[in-house]
Amino acid sequence: MEHHCHARALSMPDSVIRAGGLKHLRRISSSLRDLGRLSTLLGSEEMQSVSTSPESTNVTVLIVEDDAVIATVIEEALKQAGFKVLPPTHTAEQGLQLARQHRPTRALLDIELLGGTNGIELGSQLRQELNIPCIFVSGRSEPETVAASAEAQPISWLKKPFGPGSIVASVQLALRR
Repeated sequence: MEHHCHARALSMPDSVIRAGGLKHLRRISSSLRDLGRLSTLLGSEEMQSVSTSPESTNVTVLIVEDDAVIATVIEEALKQAGFKVLPPTHTAEQGLQLARQHRPTRALLDIELLGGTNGIELGSQLRQELNIPCIFVSGRSEPETVAASAEAQPISWLKKPFGPGSIVASVQLALRR
């Protein structure tokens, strides 16, 4: 009976409720919150100031970020600035595979990734195996984390939270190194 009350309140047929409709609604609600976060970030004044530079058109960027919203913000900011961007990946293993296939010019790597390998280890591997310089992206900046990342020799470090303009500026500056 309780499901019938919810179904009427939500104007949802009983068959949808029985088929896991509430679970589906929760997922949709979560996606809408993420979409709201994304549109807020992409609609910001900082995004409007992102400009294309001549050197960006010959640069391919790899993004390895386990947060889909942040990965999309990074991807859209770089595309708007004229960079070629590989599809974002969520694990170091996926990122390494994509890097081997496409040989990007630069990589933006979150330090804490899904799976067994972290971004620092991936950064070291990309530099040693493929000579791809990395920019680390992280909400963490403790001395231990920064010291651990030094072995990977990042060309830059982008502290979360950040805006689209900071992403583009970081990659543009990294191209000069």
